[in-house]
Amino acid sequence: MSRADAARALATVWGAVRHFHPGVFGREAAWDEALAETLRKHWAGGAALDGRAAIEHLLGLLDDPCTAVVSEPGSRDVTDPERPPALRRLDDGTCVLATAEFRKVPPGGELFSVLHGMISEGLRAPRLVIDLRGTTRLFQFSALPYLLGHFIGEETPLAMTRSRQSLGLRPEAGENITEHRDGLLTAVGGSLRPQPGPPSDIPLALVVGDANEPGYAHALALRQAGRARLVHAAGPAAQAPGTVLALPEGTRVRVRTHEYVGLDGGPDLLADPADGISAAVRTLMSAPPAPSALPTWGLPPGPAAPDTAFPEREYRLLGLMKLWCAARWFFPYHELCDRPWDEAFAAALPLFEEARDERDYARATGVLTTWLHDSHAQVMSPAWLESLGGPTGIDAMVRLVEGRTVVVQSSQPELAVGDVVTVVDGTPCAERRAFLGRYLSASTPQALENAVDSLLLTGPAESTATLVIERAGQAPSTVVIPRTPPKQLTYRSHLPVFGELTEGVGYIDLVRLAASQAEQAFEEVERLPGLVIDLRGYPGNAGPQLASRLTGRRVPYARHAYPAPDSPGHTSDVVRDRLFHIEPADPGRSYEGRVAVLVDESTISQGEVVCLMILGAAQGRARVFGTATSGAVGNVTDVRLPGQSVVMFSGFSVRHPDGGTVQRKGIVPDTVVPLTLSAVRAGRDETLQAAMAHLRPSPEDPLRPMPA
Repeated sequence: MSRADAARALATVWGAVRHFHPGVFGREAAWDEALAETLRKHWAGGAALDGRAAIEHLLGLLDDPCTAVVSEPGSRDVTDPERPPALRRLDDGTCVLATAEFRKVPPGGELFSVLHGMISEGLRAPRLVIDLRGTTRLFQFSALPYLLGHFIGEETPLAMTRSRQSLGLRPEAGENITEHRDGLLTAVGGSLRPQPGPPSDIPLALVVGDANEPGYAHALALRQAGRARLVHAAGPAAQAPGTVLALPEGTRVRVRTHEYVGLDGGPDLLADPADGISAAVRTLMSAPPAPSALPTWGLPPGPAAPDTAFPEREYRLLGLMKLWCAARWFFPYHELCDRPWDEAFAAALPLFEEARDERDYARATGVLTTWLHDSHAQVMSPAWLESLGGPTGIDAMVRLVEGRTVVVQSSQPELAVGDVVTVVDGTPCAERRAFLGRYLSASTPQALENAVDSLLLTGPAESTATLVIERAGQAPSTVVIPRTPPKQLTYRSHLPVFGELTEGVGYIDLVRLAASQAEQAFEEVERLPGLVIDLRGYPGNAGPQLASRLTGRRVPYARHAYPAPDSPGHTSDVVRDRLFHIEPADPGRSYEGRVAVLVDESTISQGEVVCLMILGAAQGRARVFGTATSGAVGNVTDVRLPGQSVVMFSGFSVRHPDGGTVQRKGIVPDTVVPLTLSAVRAGRDETLQAAMAHLRPSPEDPLRPMPA
């Protein structure tokens, strides 16, 4: 097993227990410390990692017999024609009924006829052993209650089970503003009902195997009722429902996923699989043994992780494993990634190990997030912005225009809109862009450009930005600008937040519109035949209110899907899918005119969702203008890592109502209007102009809606 494979196997086992073992819920911090302690003991710096030994040590700290390294199960071919019949009599007179053999009997009346005859014969024996190993699901639901109902005189409850249930990944640091949930679910198991007539009092033993097999809960119910001896003929790890993880080099680990609730004991006897029937006979011919204790676990609390910006090696590796596992099971867009997530672990491992300081550690975390291709995947730590140059910028905004870094907004007297920046602090812009691009996760190329733009001019606090600029008609010059915490630059201050721009065309800027202004804005534009909705930037909370005014009926706008794996054998492709709709605010008073939506690469996340709302509400009447949006949709969740670090990523997927992709694609305009340097310098908003030309009333336009 390679070093990276051994580390990934350890991470997989640790993550499976952390996210799916019912006993670790609420004690995740102690389990994190168990991994750190295992790494200290089994993987000191530079030493080889014995993956199996490390896994066994880690699981030893959990101390749960049902979560352990297990051997390959022996084959048990229930279709072998030379296997014993469904009912046979042993030399001592004991009858053995094997439910697995009923898979050969057609379901329905023939099955019950055959089973009734065998029960009648079995009840005439001095002792009866029912071998439940290999019971089919069909037999469990159709015939098993009938079979076992002969041995009880009153309704007998089945054991309840408790398991972890997740809807997405519950954030550890940020506010949970969506439906992400994680908790324990107790499931009622139903009951066994007695068959008509007095119950049989024949000495009865039930042989069970893996707790995942059908019939296990029924057997526990009869033992709990004192009506049967229970022989568990499998390894100790199989006494509770669980999932087996197949790891490199044949290592197999079974992880408990459920626990039984309300039982006062486990099996009467643990037996070797090959000795199951003999053990059952022995227990019937001897005094009743005390039932074994139900397998439990012990997870002692460990010391708190050190709260330092640059943690020790084992805690950095804990950070790698924690983020990798969280994304493995709860990132909703793995199918859109360029490379398998498993490969990301091997690529990031040396970066986390060899980090020399908190900046290296932050950059290593950033590299790992880039494998997700998700603009929501962001590192938040004191060292993150320092590792990329510094946290402080200037009062100016740049964008990549025609391949050049162009100032598009500025309140700095040294910079004018339209200036081209070629060098920042002695580094050519192209080189600075390439550096930043290595550490920033982005859903699309345009999203990466937007992220790089936001950091291109930043540097250390209280430093100066030395920029080489090219201004139209002038020779290149150098300007020096003090870096200070930037003021909030105002978007489109030359335009109203809402109102009539020109005859017949209304305008609403959802980036600047407050939710409290939504009703007033609608009243201003509701009788105009054309409406421009500006979504270039991140909107506030007024978008849904406006969208509800654009339709007179309930219409779908998006499909949301939450990762909801119920065992470590599943990945984030197991989802709970739901179609979302826009409800009309007033079916008798909706906007019926044509709509133009303005977007660009700064339209991200909530902006893209609002765009979907508008397109759904104004279906057939709306066109999109500008450049493709960011392509990052789905409210974020987060993971807290050692080193005062938090990493966010998309927590659920958002798609078009028909399932079409928005993530990693963006919303592509109907009319693409690229930003040009000449337009920036001239102060022309060519996207707005294209939308206005489309909407402006014209006698030649047969699609022009008439005012009400």
